[in-house]
Amino acid sequence: MPASSARLLFRFMSQYRGRVALGLSMSVLGTLLGFVLPETTRRLIDDIIPKHDITRLWHVMLLTLCAMAARQLLYSLRTLANNSFQLRMTYDLRSRLHDKIQHLPLKWFDRQRTGDIIIRMSDDVPATQRVILDGADQFVPALLQIIITATIMLRQHVPLTLVTLTPLPLIAAGAWVFGRWVFPREVQAREAAGGLASVLSDNVAGIRQIKSYTLEDDKQRDFDLTSERYKQMQTGLQRAWSVYAPAMGFVGDLGVVLLMGFGAWWAIQGSLTIGQLGQFLL
Repeated sequence: MPASSARLLFRFMSQYRGRVALGLSMSVLGTLLGFVLPETTRRLIDDIIPKHDITRLWHVMLLTLCAMAARQLLYSLRTLANNSFQLRMTYDLRSRLHDKIQHLPLKWFDRQRTGDIIIRMSDDVPATQRVILDGADQFVPALLQIIITATIMLRQHVPLTLVTLTPLPLIAAGAWVFGRWVFPREVQAREAAGGLASVLSDNVAGIRQIKSYTLEDDKQRDFDLTSERYKQMQTGLQRAWSVYAPAMGFVGDLGVVLLMGFGAWWAIQGSLTIGQLGQFLL
């Protein structure tokens, strides 16, 4: 995203500071509560079970249950708040875009296809809203989760942490591949969708002239050609995703397999407890 567009986006988002702060706070708190279960697992396996401490077992399980209930409650409240925020922001964005289009000079419309304008209203507005919400609601909690998780893992067992992070260069390479290979196909598919919408809109709007001059067959050929281009662009996009998504899924699985294999080996060697291995996995 260009820097100028990002500045405009954040300036627009500033009017929703209260809603963003509320959703972000609930998201961060829910993220922190997610660390209760891995820690409980470690304590159960390494401490409570070997000591046959029944009293502490029930205390820990009750605490874990309360944490999980609070996390799900926060998720429910955050979903409601975010849905309300999405609807409000989408309405405002679409209204401002429509107002902007209404005041543009006629020569601008001469250079634009009707379908492109429709796509901007129907697709680009929700896409922009998703960018804002993903940045506000997911990026910060995800970054916090990565930092806390890495810190806990490094304190528990540095070698296993480094092994677990081995797939990171592959993930970085996947991001580069997405930007160079998958994303351009998304742009092409979007442009093809705009072209198809333009042809359909023009045909419907000019149906009287089409029938008057018996141009139905010509317009059908134009529509079929545009529809074929859209199909080709979508096919290319789906093929790219069919390779990219499983490849990235395999990279994630690779990290888990490395964690299980080397973790089990170090547990056998005695430098890692079973509870710590369980905590790593969770």
